[in-house]
Formats: sequence, C-alpha cells, structure tokens
Amino acid sequence: MASKTVETPKTFKVTPEFETWLGRALLDIGCSLTDLVKTCLILSVPSVTAKPSIVQKFKEEGFDPHG
Repeated sequence: MASKTVETPKTFKVTPEFETWLGRALLDIGCSLTDLVKTCLILSVPSVTAKPSIVQKFKEEGFDPHG
C-alpha cells in the first residue's frame, strides 16, 4: 500500500538549455516532472552519498546537453 503523499513545492534554478533538455526528456519518457525527479533522486542519492564531491564537480563543470 502506498503512503499518503503531501505536496511540498520545491524549486531549483536551471539554464535555458537545461530546461529545454528536461522538457524533451519528459516528453520522451512520458512522465511528470514530479515522477522523474523522485525516481532520479531515489536512484542517485546513494551514489552522491558515497561520493559527495560529485556535487561540486557538476556545479563547476555545468551542464552539457550533448555530453
């Protein structure tokens, strides 16, 4: 049985290129932003917890939609 969900709005800043890439990904996958973000967090948090320096690496290197 699924737990009751509570709506907790969160915001984050992205570049226009990232927003375009994300929008296309959502269309290709066919899911909501909420479902995609939840899934990605569940999959990635253990990796980031194991190697927190990866956050700084992405912060410094930015986002390449072609990479």
